[in-house]
Amino acid sequence: MGSLFQSVSINSNGVDYICSDIHGHFSLLKALLDKVNFDPSKDRLFSLGDLIDRGPECEEVLKWLRYEWFYAIQGNHERMLINAVEQKSSHVFMQWHAWGGSWAEDFDLVELQEYYQVLSNLPVAIELQVSGSKKVALVHAELPDQCDWLDVIDQLASVDKKDVEKNRLVSDMFWK
Repeated sequence: MGSLFQSVSINSNGVDYICSDIHGHFSLLKALLDKVNFDPSKDRLFSLGDLIDRGPECEEVLKWLRYEWFYAIQGNHERMLINAVEQKSSHVFMQWHAWGGSWAEDFDLVELQEYYQVLSNLPVAIELQVSGSKKVALVHAELPDQCDWLDVIDQLASVDKKDVEKNRLVSDMFWK
């Protein structure tokens, strides 16, 4: 797994867009980007997780994650795939398939490995610089009502990557 935290500098040439819960509807996303005249040479798109499951084009996720202008974090649906592969439990696989992972129910562990490798390397949070000193935090679900962002960054740096869901603060970024 890559770093759980990513800091992204300001985009001084184009526009930054943020979306969430694509759920395998990449054609719909592409149509919306076309509608706003998204320019991949200068614009960027940040996805707040749940790239996969439920929709008809989940396998497109690997292509989208190769785009230099596309930034994504893990959501709970990425975690379900990651957990299924790591735990190798038929119960965990069935649970993931029931919650939307049925697009991959005919895949074996070898076929899922590329998805696992790519998705498990996504960060849990992105800090996006939007102006000279102003930054915004991007997570999938939520942070506590009262928290210091620097403490969140410290938590993300100190938690063992295999134990992210055992850390309440980090787990809430996926599941709340």
